[in-house]
Amino acid sequence: MFAKTCCLLFLLAAFLLVPAQRHIVLIHEIFADPTPAVGLPDAEYIELRNTSSSAINLQGWRLQTASTTSSAFPSYLLQPDSLVIVTSRTNAALFASNTIGLTSFPALPNEGTTLLLRNAAGHTIHVLEYDKSWYQNPVKAEGGWSLEMMDAANACGGSTNWKAAVDATGGTPGSANSVKALNPDHTPPALTEITAPDSTKLLLRFSESLDSLAVVRATYQLTPAIAIRQAIPQAPLFHSILLQLNSPLQRGQQYTVAVSNLTDCAGNRITSDNTAPAGLPLAAEKGDIIVNEILFNPKDDGSDYVELYNRSKKIIDCSGLWLANRNGSGFSNLQQISTTPRYLFPGNYLVLTEDRNAILRQYLVKEPGALLQINELPSLPDDKGSTALLTAQSGTIDELAYNKNWHFALLSDDAGVALERIDPEKPTQAQYNWTSAAASAGFGTPTYRNTQYQQTGISNAAISIAPKLVSPDGDGFDDFCTINYALDAPNYVANVTLFDIGGRRVRYLVQNQTLAQSGNWRWDGLGDNNSLLPQGSYILLVELFNLQGKKQQFKQAIALVRK
Repeated sequence: MFAKTCCLLFLLAAFLLVPAQRHIVLIHEIFADPTPAVGLPDAEYIELRNTSSSAINLQGWRLQTASTTSSAFPSYLLQPDSLVIVTSRTNAALFASNTIGLTSFPALPNEGTTLLLRNAAGHTIHVLEYDKSWYQNPVKAEGGWSLEMMDAANACGGSTNWKAAVDATGGTPGSANSVKALNPDHTPPALTEITAPDSTKLLLRFSESLDSLAVVRATYQLTPAIAIRQAIPQAPLFHSILLQLNSPLQRGQQYTVAVSNLTDCAGNRITSDNTAPAGLPLAAEKGDIIVNEILFNPKDDGSDYVELYNRSKKIIDCSGLWLANRNGSGFSNLQQISTTPRYLFPGNYLVLTEDRNAILRQYLVKEPGALLQINELPSLPDDKGSTALLTAQSGTIDELAYNKNWHFALLSDDAGVALERIDPEKPTQAQYNWTSAAASAGFGTPTYRNTQYQQTGISNAAISIAPKLVSPDGDGFDDFCTINYALDAPNYVANVTLFDIGGRRVRYLVQNQTLAQSGNWRWDGLGDNNSLLPQGSYILLVELFNLQGKKQQFKQAIALVRK
């Protein structure tokens, strides 16, 4: 009997002393905003899940936010592949029996925070940084619904692996998540940004959590060459790497960092997005950065934005810049662009908005990393207003007082249409240097060169068509023709019409379309209403005109052949 008892005690001790490893227990559900109530108790909670095949005693564990640490968990044996709710002791009775009530449960901010789960030894078991975008539903983000993890096998998935609950009660505390689904991470990490804490350090930021062990095995190359002494993964999120250099960076020199043999938390190896510029920032002076594009009258579900362009040869830290409104002889509504270092390199753009997702929905954003959401923009009225770019050291860097009358005169509705600067070297306040973004580009070009861009001294206009024989039979060879245009000035409007050999109109390709200074159209061999046209010769007529009375016409014969 004694031997059996000792054996049982030994097995029980081994059972309870399973070492806690990273991701062996996950933060599996978050209820940060209970109001307005949908069906859940009016109490914040998190749900933990044991993803291992062994029971784990949570005694001494703690939950930590960016500002608060919970009291220690009491003894609680979390069984394999099971769930437990964690909330305040006063609210524990509102939930099921599998609940831990803490004397001190940290508040979960509605807007988001960093959440860490630490074991009794202080080791991080799971960490995430949620925000309201994780709901993937703007209505549910306003309260009453929990955030649920989709795939427990993708612990580092971040925003791509979480969404608002779909259960009718608003969440599933203590039960299987209502959004449970396979959601593996097959996306390699991307190097998104580099800043310099000082002349001998570079901080590399990545798009997702990295394998901290892979950081020391990875390869880093700096051009022009400087030897790298050490690479240090940055806890707790492991989104960043600190490179310590053997010799200092030279001020005024732009470098490039390339990273290889680095993997993310899921084991995906970095591929094409493995380089980024680096260097030491310099102070911004008047005219170094300019207001390059502005949307002040967005669509009903849209958001204002201001695009900045670095026309200097300097690397400039935008955390030292403020946007403001002109108020008589002074400024008001000052908004700091960033509270953390954010470098703008020569020839690059930075777009500021209050709703990043709205801009991504409504416009082509070629450089998503250059689209920055800030808490609040200065006031941008729909009819007229002002915005100024300021620094504490140099005062006003650039300033624009805009008016909706600056839009293209033939534009019927300016809602959702951005004003674009034409020439970055001409005065900001010159009305002739601004016009509406082209319809052909979706009425806005946030993060890339303006459709109406025209650099001083450059003039060219041309229409070209290729091929001039079209055979739309689906064989992948000459199934359509492309009409390319390059114009000598902004604010042109185009009509593009196709006629048969008898002079009868058979297709309107474009009608009264405002144009970028270059672009193209495509003809697929069909007539109006996608009607089939007989083979033969056709005439393409391109008509261009602007408000200054300048008109141009281009005619070109095109042959249509059918097999």
